[in-house]
Amino acid sequence: MGKVIRNKGEGMTSYDVHDVGLAAALLCLGHELITLHPDENCGCTVFHFETTPLVEKDADAYESGKLSV
Repeated sequence: MGKVIRNKGEGMTSYDVHDVGLAAALLCLGHELITLHPDENCGCTVFHFETTPLVEKDADAYESGKLSV
């Protein structure tokens, strides 16, 4: 799910989230929000978080209804 959000030479990737609830939960857990912007196709906000094993684990827990904040 990582996506390059800077110039090619910088090589930074992010964990991209379209779900506002998931983004809020990740922020409450202290995950670093790199940037956000509206999606060109749907107009919804895309949240770019720093990619770490823990952010993916927390997102999976949110999706399965097992995340506590």
